Amino acid sequence: KMDGAVNKYNLMKIMFESDRHHMIKHMRPVTGDTYMRMDYGTVPSTILNIVNRESLDYYLNEAGMESLPFSLDTKQDNAHIVVSKTPADTDYLSASDIEALDKGINEYGRLSFNEVKEKNHKEKCWRDTPANTQIPYESILEGNHKVIDFLKENSRVIIL
Repeated sequence: KMDGAVNKYNLMKIMFESDRHHMIKHMRPVTGDTYMRMDYGTVPSTILNIVNRESLDYYLNEAGMESLPFSLDTKQDNAHIVVSKTPADTDYLSASDIEALDKGINEYGRLSFNEVKEKNHKEKCWRDTPANTQIPYESILEGNHKVIDFLKENSRVIIL
């Protein structure tokens, strides 16, 4: 959907919006990642580590992969672009996962750096969380108590 390449900054916000949208609508995230409040907005920590190639052997081993299906290129303006090496494999995604990812792409995919930053910094969960700490899922879910209560009762992965 992004022609095989996406700015790393935009990707982090696409994933945030996708997970939030899916949790509110379907009571589970797409990725289950942990979100951090960083200077430039909400960041899925595991996804950022993988894109940055941090602890890469661990993540590749966990996924049963020999290499990443993407590369990270730096353009002239110092933008870090995630470039796909292969077509997207959506076999493990549900229709609702794809819908949520499309929502994230529509919200953040084609915005400039400054537009992404301005939009994401308006997020209440970003504003309410201290710098460089984990953003609580309750905050991401914007007080949606039906979803929060369901996740607290039924989730074994997400710690609320």
